[in-house]
Amino acid sequence: MTDLLATVFGVYMLAGGFGLVVNTGWAERILEDFESSPAMSYLAGAIITLAGTALVLTHNIWSGWPDIMVTLIGWGAAIEGVIMLIAPQALLAFAKKLSPNKTFMRAFGLFTMMLGAALIGL
Repeated sequence: MTDLLATVFGVYMLAGGFGLVVNTGWAERILEDFESSPAMSYLAGAIITLAGTALVLTHNIWSGWPDIMVTLIGWGAAIEGVIMLIAPQALLAFAKKLSPNKTFMRAFGLFTMMLGAALIGL
C-alpha cells in the first residue's frame, strides 16, 4: 500500500510543484479565491481533514523512509484540514505572506517536485 500511496502523492507533487514554477501568481490567485469564498474554504478543509484522517487511520507506519513519508503526508493533511475548519483566516494569512514572493514560490515548487520524484522512485 505504501508504494501505491507514494506514487499517487508523488504524481500530485510533481504536477502541483510544476504548476507553482511555471504559473507565477497562481498560488496568490488561489488564495484570493479561498478568502472570498468561505464555503470553498470550508469544503476544502472538510475534504482535506477526511482524507488525512483516513490515511492516518489506515497507514500510520513509522518504520522505513517510504512509510514515514506517506504517514507524514497523512498527518500533515489532517492537521491542515483541521486548521482550515477552525481558523481558515489565520492559515490563509500565513500562506498569503509567502505567495507574493515569486522566488520563494518557485523554490517551493522545485522542492515539491523533487519530493514528488523521490516518492515515485521508491
